[in-house]
Amino acid sequence: MDTSRIGLDQLIEKVKKEVNDDALAQKEAIINQAHLAAREIINQAKMQAELIFKDTQNFMKQEKIALHNELELACRDFYLKLNERLKNQLLFPVIKENVRVTLKEPDFLKSVLKDLILNFASNNTNIDVLVSREIKASLSAYFASSIFDHIDKNLNIKLIDEEGLEGFVIIRKQDHCIWDFRVETIALELTRLLEPNLRKYFSIQKKITTPILGEALA
Repeated sequence: MDTSRIGLDQLIEKVKKEVNDDALAQKEAIINQAHLAAREIINQAKMQAELIFKDTQNFMKQEKIALHNELELACRDFYLKLNERLKNQLLFPVIKENVRVTLKEPDFLKSVLKDLILNFASNNTNIDVLVSREIKASLSAYFASSIFDHIDKNLNIKLIDEEGLEGFVIIRKQDHCIWDFRVETIALELTRLLEPNLRKYFSIQKKITTPILGEALA
């Protein structure tokens, strides 16, 4: 065999081997770079996912707090409106009717008026007592009697009927002092006295329902 031919074949084989080795090395380098790039992409994606998850958790937490606050405000408004509704439609009408009936009882009214007038009376006192026409008819004889004669004062009491008046009004004329004992006025004052107990009842109910709202939002 021609030695030149052998040398050429060896050269070709050498070149092929070097090319193959270079290609393999490049291939491995490309694969390694791809792996590194993929790992970096995955790490970046994980970090981004964690940030999104944390942001989502914070957003949900804030939304939950906002919703809870809205429910608390809604409950408070509901209790306030219900309290006002009960006061206006249930409590006040019942109290007013009871006051109306009580102030029509002759014996009670005579006793109350006597005590009030004696407390309000002073020397040279002129007192007007405003009542309904019906009540005036039942009180005229009582005030015309000698029930105030034992007072060592110049006491002048005048009954005046006022159309549609429920209850009574006492006027001390010399200093223009007026004491309003109308049914409406007394009922309003009694309702105000009872209203704190009504609010206290609903504040207890609110303490009971608040944890339930918390569980519903959990």
